[in-house]
Amino acid sequence: MSGMIYDGYDFGHILRIDGIHRPVMPDVDVKSDDLSGDGARLGGVRLEAAEIEVDVRLYRPFEEVGTREGFERARRLLQRRLLRRSPCKLVLPDAPDMYNLAVLEGSTELERIAWNGTGTLNFYCADPRGYGAVRRRSSQGGTSALRVNVGGSYPTAPIIKVTAGTANLTVMNDGATMRVLGDETVTEPVVIDNLQHACTVGDDTVMLDALDDYAEWSPGVHTLQCDYPFEVEWREMWL
Repeated sequence: MSGMIYDGYDFGHILRIDGIHRPVMPDVDVKSDDLSGDGARLGGVRLEAAEIEVDVRLYRPFEEVGTREGFERARRLLQRRLLRRSPCKLVLPDAPDMYNLAVLEGSTELERIAWNGTGTLNFYCADPRGYGAVRRRSSQGGTSALRVNVGGSYPTAPIIKVTAGTANLTVMNDGATMRVLGDETVTEPVVIDNLQHACTVGDDTVMLDALDDYAEWSPGVHTLQCDYPFEVEWREMWL
């Protein structure tokens, strides 16, 4: 394996990846309340944070690596590129089509990496999800529904952009209504951001009918229908 990208920096010329250790899926935390009789009442299910261990081998870009000066140069380079105080995009060669949001944690073996050439980097992902490719589809509108096949292994939320000339319109999501209540005449597209739970026309906010819900798509086939032309995009999400 080769090639790790962290916070936009490609370590391919510095580190060789010897192994990547990911959990099959994050730990699942189940909350429940005991009942007076048999069994329990399910309170909720949540995913715990995930950790990714990356075994690396240092290429020898410095002639003096193995000396104290060489270690210090390698240490400073790795320190500058790896230490971040907030999660950054981590792309690893076993899954180049997605990224995780991660920070380096624990006792990083910089000295061992620099002196012996090998070590392990431990990345902590408070958000255990992997962010995959962004997909886009479009429709000219009308009575026929647009079918989309959502990949990934975790639910995602579509962003729908309708070009209608009005902000008073309805989008059918898997047969359920999303009714936007706005001005009769507008010059910009209506954007239904199901991820942020917001509807906008340009910089202005418009309302989704209180009786309707924003869309969430599980992996699989979904349908959208609107009388007006629209575009939809979504990001594949992975565990």
